[in-house]
Amino acid sequence: MNIDNPTLIIGGDSVVGRYLRDKNPDYFYTSRKENSEAIYFDLLQLDSFNIIEKAIVEYKISTVIILASITSIKQCELQPELTLLVNVQRTKLLLEKVNKLGCFVVFISTNHVFDCKSAYSVWDGIKSPCSNYGQQKLQVENYILENSFNASIIRPSKIIYRPYPLIEGMIESLNKKQVFNAFNDHYFAPISIQFFSTLLKLIIQNKKKGFFQISGKSDLSYYVFLRTLASKLDLNSSLITPVSALSKGVTPNKYGTLEAYNTLSNTLLYQSIEDTINDYCQEN
Repeated sequence: MNIDNPTLIIGGDSVVGRYLRDKNPDYFYTSRKENSEAIYFDLLQLDSFNIIEKAIVEYKISTVIILASITSIKQCELQPELTLLVNVQRTKLLLEKVNKLGCFVVFISTNHVFDCKSAYSVWDGIKSPCSNYGQQKLQVENYILENSFNASIIRPSKIIYRPYPLIEGMIESLNKKQVFNAFNDHYFAPISIQFFSTLLKLIIQNKKKGFFQISGKSDLSYYVFLRTLASKLDLNSSLITPVSALSKGVTPNKYGTLEAYNTLSNTLLYQSIEDTINDYCQEN
């Protein structure tokens, strides 16, 4: 157990949460499921906030990572009231409570706080969210700043983890010699979950307040990304067919890159597509 910096993951069942739990078994974590190893917490259940407060005191938690949120872009568009309640109102309440208990907070935000219409968005540049999800995250960012909370805010570009449904679907189709459709007009800047987690751990160790941005080195379409990954896996990339995101009811983004910003390290800034793919292939 890390007695010098007891850390609690709010949202231990999220993709990043599960990864952090696996790599850091001494971290405490929350779950909405009945789990003897987890601390029960649900942003929709006000009673569970009392459980969190008691756990922070009991386990002498000094750092809290906030991962719990509704991250589906589509759900945030279709259910704005529900997602606003979870991602903004209840998250603000959570921030208030953990701040009063003296915790350092790491809040995971998104590159969607920007308009996604230009490359390498600057951390202190103009915010014009390209989705409801981005707007909700921006509201929480502003709340942290307005209240001068002891917190860091991390904005990553797209985090790739294993098993990533789109990638695993492609692998399954290509193994069956079937065609797989991929957007050629929808762009992103992927980074691996390993790369992201290295920065997160560095921030936790130093309890460094402020903004951090971490990004894939370049923007590329899902079509180009999947073809590159397929070739790395010795699969037939010619079976990947380009299609328009608009044809599938998805609003395409032209850019996903951020101008990396890191006051703790000069190396944890950008990740190349090659390194992102290598990390994905090596992940167990």
